[in-house]
Amino acid sequence: FPVTICWTGGFNTSSTEGGIFKISFQTTTALINPPSRTSLCAGETILLTANTGTGFLYKWFLNGVEIPGGNGFSLPATAPGVYTVEVTDGTCTALSAAVNITQNPSPNQPIIFGMNAFCAGDTILLKSSPANTYVWYKNSVPIQNAIADSIFISEPGTYKVKITNTFGCEANSTDYLVTQNPLPSKPIITRDSTLLTSTASNFYQWYKNDVEIPFATQQTYRVVETGEYKVLITDINGCQNISDTMSVFESIVTGKQIGRASCRERV
Repeated sequence: FPVTICWTGGFNTSSTEGGIFKISFQTTTALINPPSRTSLCAGETILLTANTGTGFLYKWFLNGVEIPGGNGFSLPATAPGVYTVEVTDGTCTALSAAVNITQNPSPNQPIIFGMNAFCAGDTILLKSSPANTYVWYKNSVPIQNAIADSIFISEPGTYKVKITNTFGCEANSTDYLVTQNPLPSKPIITRDSTLLTSTASNFYQWYKNDVEIPFATQQTYRVVETGEYKVLITDINGCQNISDTMSVFESIVTGKQIGRASCRERV
């Protein structure tokens, strides 16, 4: 490490000619202690420290230019470049060897892909754009064990993901708001002779014996066979609910009244 030897004065031991002339010297050392690392990510700081001593004065330099306010034994380095420190001890000054601080590239801000609304009782998938590591958050709180590129969620909230690249630099996504839509009320089937009618909704699908009836997508359905009937409704948000089963027990004869029917709870 750099050492500067300075002359501090001298004197003659005799007032007569031929005496001994004594010269005084001192040494001053300037060094930057090895930092914990020499590369930083955007927004990070590396603390540089110099050797210390009583009465030492300091000047820090970045790329040969004095840093304003850099006059302590330590310096928070926030920018890449070549750092040196000048140490003054009385009349003696030394300049340290250089420490080169580099800046690692920052990752691109991650993007979250997925639905931003779902129906009560459903689960949806959120996925991040590619990165090296991931940590998912819900309402600013880390989600336990959510460290993959995607997560399944079943609760509304504000989600985000923090990623790192191979250099260890981090980036956060923007907040991703996910809302939950309620299910529509369970539809009720009423019957007038052979006509089954559902309570109102946006979309309908009728079933017989748990099999979808082709083209039976209206609010009403005309029964032509005995069986067990129910209707699945879908609201404007795509959320669904299904009715209890209405059972038609007796044969239907064209031109005659349909046989008795009953409605029983769906299991």
